[in-house]
Amino acid sequence: LFFLIGIAALTLCSCAPHKKFLAAEATMIHKGDRQSAVVELLGQPEAVRRTDRGIEWYYYEKHQPFYRKIPLIGHYVGKERVDALMVLLKEGRVADIVYYVAKK
Repeated sequence: LFFLIGIAALTLCSCAPHKKFLAAEATMIHKGDRQSAVVELLGQPEAVRRTDRGIEWYYYEKHQPFYRKIPLIGHYVGKERVDALMVLLKEGRVADIVYYVAKK
């Protein structure tokens, strides 16, 4: 019985979506890294913007307290926090990295 419970738990855990830890992953990116290394670590960007400085890739991660999911009152309690990471690419390499937190 314990063996079956263990197998079921491992199976369910492996199906869970990948949780991003944007702050930790941002520290693994360094100026001069290749574009392919960024994609390998963070995946494809959620937004892309071309500027005169280069190509900006944006990654986002939303955090909200569990009590925000309470029907009717959840919208009014607690604050949602959005972590954002901007990676500036020039000629296929990381030129700059900016990590910031926005509160709603």
